[in-house]
This record gives sequence, C-alpha cells and structure tokens, in this order.
Amino acid sequence: GVEVFDCTLVRIGTNRGIDGWGEVTPLGPFYLPAFAEGARTGIKELVPHLLGLDPTELAKVNEVMDRNLLGHNYVKSAIDMACWDILGKAADMPVCQLL
Repeated sequence: GVEVFDCTLVRIGTNRGIDGWGEVTPLGPFYLPAFAEGARTGIKELVPHLLGLDPTELAKVNEVMDRNLLGHNYVKSAIDMACWDILGKAADMPVCQLL
C-alpha cells in the first residue's frame, strides 16, 4: 500500500485579505513519480499570467489558464479550487452552494 502522498497546496491571497486554498495530489502508485513535480512546474508557469486578476472572476481565470497552458487540467484544478474558496469566503457561502 501507499503510505505517503506528494501533495501540492496552493494559496492565493487577495488584496482584500482573503486567502483561498487548493490542492493537487497524485493518487498513489497509479501516477508517474513526475506527476507531482509536473503539477508544481505547471503552477509556476501559470502564476505570472494570473497575477493581478480578480480570482472571483472564475471564467476569466480559467480562460487565462487555458490560453497559457494547453491541457494539464490537474495543474489548473488546484488554482481553480483556490479561486472557488476565495469566492465562497467573499460571498460568505459554502462553495457547494455556489456550484
């Protein structure tokens, strides 16, 4: 069995003092060892394109991510989760209600 997962946490901070959290974790031995490092590399590639965007404008954030990184949805998912977390906190609503 698997005893350790290589998890990548993403924290996005806003100028309103709201932090959003997201994560991406390979599911044990079913992924290549490079998966976790690939996720971190993809996130690093996207950051310069996302700086200054309003993370509550989810469609815009996803458009920018898609334009700058073709495919690799697992990379984008951690950022998307963090943006949803911010939106939920800003709206004072659980994300499950926003979906």
